[in-house]
Amino acid sequence: MSDLIPGTTERIIPASVKSEIEYLLYLRHLFAYEFVREMLPPESVVLDVGCGEGYGTALISSAVKKAIGIDVDEKTIRYAQEKYRGTNCEFIAFDGKRIPFDDETFTSVVSFQVIEHVPDVQAYLKEIRRVVKKGGYIVLTTPNRTYRLWPGQKPWNRFHLREYDARGLKKVLEDVFGEVEVWGIRGTDEVQRKEYARVNKPSLLRYVLYRATKAIPEPVRAGIKNLFSGGEGKVRRGSVKANESTTPEQSSPDSARDFIEKYSISDYFVIKRDLNKSLDLLGICKR
Repeated sequence: MSDLIPGTTERIIPASVKSEIEYLLYLRHLFAYEFVREMLPPESVVLDVGCGEGYGTALISSAVKKAIGIDVDEKTIRYAQEKYRGTNCEFIAFDGKRIPFDDETFTSVVSFQVIEHVPDVQAYLKEIRRVVKKGGYIVLTTPNRTYRLWPGQKPWNRFHLREYDARGLKKVLEDVFGEVEVWGIRGTDEVQRKEYARVNKPSLLRYVLYRATKAIPEPVRAGIKNLFSGGEGKVRRGSVKANESTTPEQSSPDSARDFIEKYSISDYFVIKRDLNKSLDLLGICKR
């Protein structure tokens, strides 16, 4: 079996956040964990698949019987163990292929910002289903491609093998789970504007022209590329080949760090309609 969860460098460590946009991404991820923490009964035993640095697993553990985080990155797991391990919270490294627990071990499983990285989505979802008790919940999040990409456009984030719209996510989840709801996570108007500016989706005309140039010989295509990049031979941020890093480059850290006081998870909320406006998709499944 191929790796279900490959290793990437997409990690958000709260202590290392240096910019406003990084902080907003962190809060967005944290909001999903807070949502789950509030929805699950206190007797729940929860698995966090692709737990990363572990802050979300620790948050869930504060409201349930036990929470276990697993990840393929051993260094990250060691960090999580040292920082967040408690009497009902632990972290385990695994091979990314088979979840290292018996069938029907957990009452719930969460897996946030993972499915877009997974080579074999069916195998990944079936492994999650295997370890959840009947009647248990599975909650996933993933970026909403609708505001980031045009139809047919490949993800500009080099770690994402694919990105989903609401219909596409629901379809893959319904192939494995009996009951599926897809909702959305969006931000206040100000947060939405900042995220749209970060992604800087290319205009439809620009994207169509880009696709059209694929059929043009390389020397001519190079000339068109120079035209769009201001003659410098570089594709500007906001073109189809936008910045591939997890977050945009910052010229310098926000020294005052006023953004920490300005924003909180209360700047995010769940929507059940108009999902095209959501920043992340929220899949809620029941086994």
